[in-house]
Amino acid sequence: MNMVVNEMNKILQCITLCAILFSASISLDSQENKTALVIGNSNYRHFSSLDQPYGEATAMAAALRRLGFDVTLLLNGSQIQMDDALIDFEEKLHRRGGLALFHYGGHGLQVDGSNYLIPVDANIPDERRVRSRALDVDEVIGAMDASGTKTNIVILDACRDNPLPASSRSTNSRGLAVVGRQPPDSIIVYAAAAGSTASDGLFTPTLLKYLETPGLEFSDLLRKVRTDVRQASGGAQRTGDYNQLESEIFLAGRGSGSPAPVAAVPAVRVQRPDNAGENMIFVPGGTFQMGSNSGDNDEKPIHSVTLSDFWMGKYEVTQGEWESVMDSNPSASSKGIGNNYPVNQVSWEDAVEYCNALSRREGLTPCYSGSGNSIRCNFNAEGYRLPTEAEWEYAARGGQQSRGYTYSGSNNLSSVGWHSENSGSKNHPVGGKQSNELGLYDMNGKVWEWCWDWYGGYTSSFRDPYGASSGSLRIYRGGSWYSNLSSSRAAVRGRSTPTGRTNGLGFRVARRL
Repeated sequence: MNMVVNEMNKILQCITLCAILFSASISLDSQENKTALVIGNSNYRHFSSLDQPYGEATAMAAALRRLGFDVTLLLNGSQIQMDDALIDFEEKLHRRGGLALFHYGGHGLQVDGSNYLIPVDANIPDERRVRSRALDVDEVIGAMDASGTKTNIVILDACRDNPLPASSRSTNSRGLAVVGRQPPDSIIVYAAAAGSTASDGLFTPTLLKYLETPGLEFSDLLRKVRTDVRQASGGAQRTGDYNQLESEIFLAGRGSGSPAPVAAVPAVRVQRPDNAGENMIFVPGGTFQMGSNSGDNDEKPIHSVTLSDFWMGKYEVTQGEWESVMDSNPSASSKGIGNNYPVNQVSWEDAVEYCNALSRREGLTPCYSGSGNSIRCNFNAEGYRLPTEAEWEYAARGGQQSRGYTYSGSNNLSSVGWHSENSGSKNHPVGGKQSNELGLYDMNGKVWEWCWDWYGGYTSSFRDPYGASSGSLRIYRGGSWYSNLSSSRAAVRGRSTPTGRTNGLGFRVARRL
């Protein structure tokens, strides 16, 4: 009898060991080597530029780094740069193994059943030149497969309409084609199903919404993305994924018991300004793409801007705050009165006067001197000031945490701001909608917000720019409760005389680090 029991125990132990080994073989350990190449192409020279890929790629790279990936980020890649990046990626995969992820945002097209990703410098007048001037997706997949990685993920947000002139196309093919040869244990994800097109700025932000969720298996994540994209597009866009995975993938770990690894980052001490309270948000500096190539002419061209760290008001200056400093309330009584409503009916010169008065009250060195068109700003002073136009747009887009949204914090303006379609033609209290990635509220809608800059073309320094050196109009940003959706985009520029006042115009304050 004992012999039978011993034999049964051995069998059970063997079964248990096999189960453990089998479980390990079908589940990707979150601690395993993870390597990614992320490309975002926006500024095309010979095709229409795209607003979103640059910012979306930056946000994707940041999210993947937080998930423990070794990430290479290429922005506005030329043909040579994209080819070199793929070669370097393959070499790195040979050394590291594990999981490989490739993410591309930009123009793409299919020719004769093959898919191609378009570099920003590519001049492709017709389909005959595509193969020699664009990156073949099969090359990407082949490089990943040949490197010996365990699992491969390819994500293509490139399913926009064929960018070639209609007269140069042999067919009316749209979007991307299904990949003919897909390696085992891989998944290929399209922003729109094969043969259909995708909206710019919908898929990748939705993917980022779920990417860092602990306990969410990758196939389940894609189902959530598919549902959200379909609903947000009214059924017009349906994502596509072509799944040959043999492993479960938990990019952010299996849950509370298995958090995703976070790459070590040197500790940074942030000194909160004196008297800043809880209503100032620290905005770490960085580089971003300012403007829009698909909006009004004065939003063009998209250009790189690098900013130093600064602080930004969490909310717009309220009527209560204004009255406590200035002993008055200029706001339009018919459009919403109350201590927690944003102040309005204030000119640019009024806002400057408030900043200096608040600085003096708190014992800080005022930033502004002079009067009228001769007002100057000492950006090294510690007092309150208006944000520069670049600071405002950078903060509105979410800074280095940006997920590439059209509006500040969302592609759905109603979730983050009051505008012409949901405001009831009146002002509303601050903080009533969700914040953006930085924790700033009401950056789009509610009231337009004055900025420091004179209105002019984008010709100033691309590091900490202060705008045009002179002018007759000052910039305001963000849209208001009476603005439509298009006028409330993060890139839209408004302007008025420095003494102009309206019931949809207010401001928020900024400070240096």
